[in-house]
Amino acid sequence: RIFEAIKLYPPDPIPTDPVSLDYGKALQLGLLFYDAQRSGALSAQPFNRFTWRGDTFATRDISVEGPDLFGYFDAGDSVLFDKPQATSMLNLAWAGLEFEAGFTAMQQLDELRKVVRWGLRYHINGHVTEPDGSGGQRTAKIYGQVGDGTLDHSYSGPAETYPTTIAREQQFLSRGATTGGSDLAADKAAALAAGYLLFQTAEPAFAQLCLDNAKLMYDFAKEFRRPYDETINSAPFHRSGAATPPQNPIGDEDEICMAAIWLYKATGTQAYLDEAIAIYPGRGPFYNKNELSLGCSVLLAHLVPTDPQYKTNAEVWWKRLVQAPDATAQSLVTFSPDGFAILGDWGALAFGNNM
Repeated sequence: RIFEAIKLYPPDPIPTDPVSLDYGKALQLGLLFYDAQRSGALSAQPFNRFTWRGDTFATRDISVEGPDLFGYFDAGDSVLFDKPQATSMLNLAWAGLEFEAGFTAMQQLDELRKVVRWGLRYHINGHVTEPDGSGGQRTAKIYGQVGDGTLDHSYSGPAETYPTTIAREQQFLSRGATTGGSDLAADKAAALAAGYLLFQTAEPAFAQLCLDNAKLMYDFAKEFRRPYDETINSAPFHRSGAATPPQNPIGDEDEICMAAIWLYKATGTQAYLDEAIAIYPGRGPFYNKNELSLGCSVLLAHLVPTDPQYKTNAEVWWKRLVQAPDATAQSLVTFSPDGFAILGDWGALAFGNNM
């Protein structure tokens, strides 16, 4: 899919002068990638910018409750992995809030909102509630993955011609000590809370829907502290990465902290900030879909400026990486001849762009 996108929007020759780099086009292409990754009934969508993309799983990816589960494919797969989907929507919403003027200047703010809205709609549709016995609602079920990564890797064709012989199970979390998944539920809560802020002026009704779902998923995450990959059997493709055994072998501190931070930013409710501070996981080695600690440090440094630990923890990594890489940074990072930081073997651009 990404190769077809490049054919449709070929990049300009790489300039030798960094000042002349077209960052606006890079932003446009970055958002365009998500258009190519959409799943579901695309032919009916007026904002489908790829005429060669057709409907995918339009009848298969319907939940038993009725709403569709149309989201974003993961990389070159045809699986819907919810953990990277949720953190991607969080990061995009955060970017839109932090750099709204830049998106507006590049005429990409509307495109950003379209991308984020599609992703958040998926998380809302996959959230099933039930009466809580006190006149309100609580989370009953959270869809967390559609498809099987191992089975999917046996097929290398387009999603539009996906064989019906490959199983496409809809896997979910539910209430219970052995069926929950606090890390994934908190990821979704964080994305939806950030989405509330992104849409509160442009689409207030949708924004409120995001916030209502975020609150319930956050409560679910706190109640059922369990790694989601112990409930969803294909989740090891994208598991959490901030476990600090024996204090917390679950690895959900960073996700719950991030969700609490964004709920505080969305509501102003002090209890959320207090909970974020209480569960703060400390310094993180990097920032990506499975490790959010560094992002928590950055946000808390702004929200709690009187406590220097957050700013210190956020700055340590940057100083190591940018100013004077020490032995720790060097053991994690290698640099290309032109200075691009490469962290890990998978998705080096994801690390670089996020950080």
